[in-house]
Formats: sequence, structure tokens, C-alpha cells
Amino acid sequence: CGACHGLYLTGGLGPPLTRQALSGKSRDSLIATVTLGRPGSAMPGWAALLGPDDIRWLVDRLLQGKPAS
Repeated sequence: CGACHGLYLTGGLGPPLTRQALSGKSRDSLIATVTLGRPGSAMPGWAALLGPDDIRWLVDRLLQGKPAS
């Protein structure tokens, strides 16, 4: 994710994936985006490399945000 969304997920080629940036987006829509990608954008679908459980875990982790230091 960091290659496009930035090392700290604060944005780059792709938009930020911080907890704040994802607030208001449904878990299901985020799972669909990771699974299928976004046509017409640089976001690829990851279903060929990640299984459904892995994608759900990844989305849940993004929604939780990074742990406090």
C-alpha cells in the first residue's frame, strides 16, 4: 500500500489511508475497492494476490488506524 499511498499512508499517487481519511467510508466499499480496484485509476484489484480473509483483515487494520506511540 505504501508504494502508492505513502510510507505513512498519508497520500502519494493514491489518496491517504489514515483513519481520519477513511472515516465515513463503509467497510464493505473499502473491501470492494481492495478486491476489485478502481477502474479508470491507478488502483489495482488485489484479489489475485490476497484472499478474502486477508483483504478483510487489511481493511479492518486500516480502519483502526496506527497504534498510538
